[in-house]
Amino acid sequence: MHFSIKQLQQYQTVAELLATARQGKDVDLDRAEKQLRISKKYLVALEQGQYHKLPGDLYVRNFVRAYAAYLGADQEAAVALAERELDITKKIAEPEQSSTVNRYAGQRTVVTPRTLRQGLIGLLVLACLSYFGWQLNAIFSPPQLLVTEPAGDIVTADGTIIIRGQTEAEAQVFINQQSILADPNGNFVQQIDLQTGLNTITVTASKKRGRPAKVVRQVIVERSAEPAPMPAGELIELAPAP
Repeated sequence: MHFSIKQLQQYQTVAELLATARQGKDVDLDRAEKQLRISKKYLVALEQGQYHKLPGDLYVRNFVRAYAAYLGADQEAAVALAERELDITKKIAEPEQSSTVNRYAGQRTVVTPRTLRQGLIGLLVLACLSYFGWQLNAIFSPPQLLVTEPAGDIVTADGTIIIRGQTEAEAQVFINQQSILADPNGNFVQQIDLQTGLNTITVTASKKRGRPAKVVRQVIVERSAEPAPMPAGELIELAPAP
């Protein structure tokens, strides 16, 4: 599996989007205030990303939608970005449950467009690292291996035994270091010969990279004693009855 490194996208905040759109339209804030009937201080707060200076989240969404429509920007994209920034703002501004924070209870955290952008990039970096770690774990972790027959260590009188199980489709199976063919779904079955006494059967499954998976079964073969054959022509004398 190959990995490609992509350059992180430079995010544009709602503040930058609105300010850039207004400057591109050559509209001053006084004119926008009159036509939108939204206080100039709120428009300034939007263009500076200072959500704490706005009445509430509902007003933020409505102001962003109206301002974006007025400037000819994408309303839905602007509102979606504003909601994401509001969520990040709340997480950043959440008071920590500690005595240190209690000393500064009267202070309020100010979130700027720069911190919003850093928060968005931080979330993207975290998502990339999580995905990269998941891929590494999938590559280097041992494949799944299940031996269904025999289900455990057994004692038998048979001279052969069937080894049956399943592993991942791309894994290669070995029984006592001998390669065993598996079907496209990873199922395998193999008959092996046993010797009298203890037989240790090691089943392993391995991929091109990573650690192999291993299952060990111990089979004890007990052979019943058979009477030795009599030599030809030998007569057995029976003792006379008393």
